[in-house]
Amino acid sequence: MKKFILFSILVFVFSQGFMQAQNIKQKHVRKFCKEFASLVQNGDIDNTIRFFDEEYLQLQLYGMLKSNKIQFVEEFLAGYTNDRSFVVPSIKEIEKVSVKEIEQLEEDEFKVNLTIYLYDGKIISTPIIVKAFSNKKMVLLGAVG
Repeated sequence: MKKFILFSILVFVFSQGFMQAQNIKQKHVRKFCKEFASLVQNGDIDNTIRFFDEEYLQLQLYGMLKSNKIQFVEEFLAGYTNDRSFVVPSIKEIEKVSVKEIEQLEEDEFKVNLTIYLYDGKIISTPIIVKAFSNKKMVLLGAVG
């Protein structure tokens, strides 16, 4: 009986620690995405580039888009409005970017929903993927094409 009680206590303690570790990681993912969102909102394209995975940058930005940073970020932010229209927002049209839900897909991968508010009143929902190597080292992943 003592072994069962000790085992139960250990399981509880470790599960609580695991849940806290996940919450801390999500908190760091949210902070990372808020920094990115703030730069987008302020039109600071050059500094948004440092948030992306290097291999993704090589293939998409420097390869396919011939270093067109504005097009790269705008296409990354593309998403759907409430009326299901697909929109690629112009950086100049973005009034505000908010970080919404965060879903852990894998131990080191998160889906983050951004809401992008445009000056013309449109609201775009854009899911992005964050690869977290640690609480301090994260990158944004995107599609190539």
